[in-house]
Amino acid sequence: MNDQIPLQVRPPIGFVVEGRGEYYCYPSLVCRIVGASGFKVPRVNAGGIGSVVRNLPDQLAALVLADHPFHVIVTMDLKDVLAQALCCDCHHLKTDLEAQANRWMRESQGDPRLQPLPERVAIVVQVPKFESWIIADVLGLARSGYLTTEETSQSNVDEAVTDPARWLRERTRPGRNQKNPRYAKEIISHLCPETMRSSSRSFDKFFREVRHSYDCWCQAAFCSGCRCVT
Repeated sequence: MNDQIPLQVRPPIGFVVEGRGEYYCYPSLVCRIVGASGFKVPRVNAGGIGSVVRNLPDQLAALVLADHPFHVIVTMDLKDVLAQALCCDCHHLKTDLEAQANRWMRESQGDPRLQPLPERVAIVVQVPKFESWIIADVLGLARSGYLTTEETSQSNVDEAVTDPARWLRERTRPGRNQKNPRYAKEIISHLCPETMRSSSRSFDKFFREVRHSYDCWCQAAFCSGCRCVT
């Protein structure tokens, strides 16, 4: 039975993401955040923000059927949601996705294929986009030679750069972007998660959710119990 899968062999965290940038970058980024490596970081690429907002239960089911992660984190760009009029603001987006996830968890209790279910599903909104997190350590990017210009750091990149994707396109050396699997891991290796969280409030939320999920998995798998807090 699937519900007998040992916790030690289940991935600590799985992700539902909207695009290639997150899909290629998250394994390296997550390992840097938790200070560990050697564990699987399963992801489902929903292929667009609309697919996440409209079909989150399908994405969760695909992720759990394949890998049964202990926790799940769902991320999406706020800018794209607003541009497509899929939600009116960050609060309503997060509330809607949390309701979808909670309903899916309840309705999936009786489906043996989905057992064991994740302990929790957390929602993290990328403000305004995933690229904001990449440029949250702009000095790291500059020092590594990925940028064609020298830049100064921003105290709050979430608000200071309204179109981070365009910002990166105009400054990154040709071909070297986070959506290219050849460079994604290398780009992340030059970034400091602690610097990123100090420059982006939404990345700080992601950082804390990742650390919390990994710590809970470690405690549950190798110690006595895990108390998850929201």
